[in-house]
Amino acid sequence: MFSNLNFCLDAMGVKYQISADRYDEFYGKLVRSKLVDFLADERKRHRK
Repeated sequence: MFSNLNFCLDAMGVKYQISADRYDEFYGKLVRSKLVDFLADERKRHRK
């Protein structure tokens, strides 16, 4: 599972041309919140 996540994160870094020294900021401000929202929505969907 983690290898798939790392693959996706690397792909986003390449697609949006994010430098390695700014990637932590990008992840912390954008990706993490979107990922948390997605996982919460998926849990709700599976409970129905």
